[in-house]
Amino acid sequence: MVGDDSGIGRLLQPRASHLAASEFLGSSGQIPIAIALATVLALPVATWPQVVPLLAGAFVQSYAIAMRAQRRLPPSFLLNLIGAGLFTLGLACIDLSNLPHDPFLGVYWAVSLAVACCRRIGPVLPPAGAEFAIIAEHVLRSLGMVGIYAALSDDLNGFLAVAEHRFLAAAMALLGVALGIGAVLRVRDHARLAEVAGRLRGYSEMLLGKSVLSRAMGRDDDLRPRRTRRSVLFADVRGFTKWSEPRSPEEVLLMLDGVYTAAEHACAPFHPERTKHTGDEVMMFFSDPLDAARAAIALRDEVGAFLGLYGLHVGMGIHHGDVIEGLFGSVRTKAYDILGDTVNTAKRVSDHAKPGCIVVTFTFYEACRGRISIASDQGINAKGKSSEILVAELVGVSHDGSQTPDEG
Repeated sequence: MVGDDSGIGRLLQPRASHLAASEFLGSSGQIPIAIALATVLALPVATWPQVVPLLAGAFVQSYAIAMRAQRRLPPSFLLNLIGAGLFTLGLACIDLSNLPHDPFLGVYWAVSLAVACCRRIGPVLPPAGAEFAIIAEHVLRSLGMVGIYAALSDDLNGFLAVAEHRFLAAAMALLGVALGIGAVLRVRDHARLAEVAGRLRGYSEMLLGKSVLSRAMGRDDDLRPRRTRRSVLFADVRGFTKWSEPRSPEEVLLMLDGVYTAAEHACAPFHPERTKHTGDEVMMFFSDPLDAARAAIALRDEVGAFLGLYGLHVGMGIHHGDVIEGLFGSVRTKAYDILGDTVNTAKRVSDHAKPGCIVVTFTFYEACRGRISIASDQGINAKGKSSEILVAELVGVSHDGSQTPDEG
């Protein structure tokens, strides 16, 4: 399985029904199907009812193994014995006295025990040993077919004395080796696919954000531009231009990496829909206005503490309103973003924030329905805006959903 819970991981993970069918046809059902054919073709009609518990047990075993594999649990020794166990129980119910004389029961148990051992120890061995266990498992199943044929022979002890039988055993063993090598190659390909999927997941999360990626993998049209309401937060480093002028690009990059890391760590508990870094500026947008307010306070504290080491500060602005959200760009180059006057207003409000302050619009305040407290309300003339924007400083946030009084 692809070891992740993201959209890509879920997309690549097979369904339980597909895993069960693959397990039955490629493993657990092979010996039971061969025994069923031998029973119908070579034994009296009175023995045919034993085919029912034989195949039913194989189905149950396949489903149990598939469910365990889908949960990414290690192989179980006992699960590989379910088929043989239910077959034995079925034979006992049909005719207990004939149980010791069934020609196929010993072969089924021998193969099941040997395969169970290979499957159980394979994952704990080094890679080469694990691949050898896979090949051995297929060889054992192939030789199991020879064992079923030998069980029908009148002279079981002298079975291999016949040249044709020796040829059959050698040919089936070689077939098992070939099938085992094919299975090993499939395992290697799956491992490479899992590695590529992991890289794609990482790159996709960097470009889209974890929340957007999970939604997009669930629905094909989730990345199409659409109108929605978002709370947009802008934060930038005050005094960055003057500070960076005499410094090397590597030193500036190191400082900005620290800002980005601190910002994402501070805001992660509040689940921003998307985080975007541009130079000394961080933009985030949220579906819940209260999450945006709480994230802003956490960002101010954590990023502010980091910037204090450089003698710098952070200023922030938040606005709430309608945006167009989705993939924008040309046919070949696109990026997930939001557009609209709400974004522009949040940016202009952020420009008016004093160092260490969070400025919010009254539209944002109304969206929070009194669960935040503000102070120092005023009107500002923002660049490119035809009228004043009424803003205030964010002072506090309610943590229990209750009304928070303003401080004036």
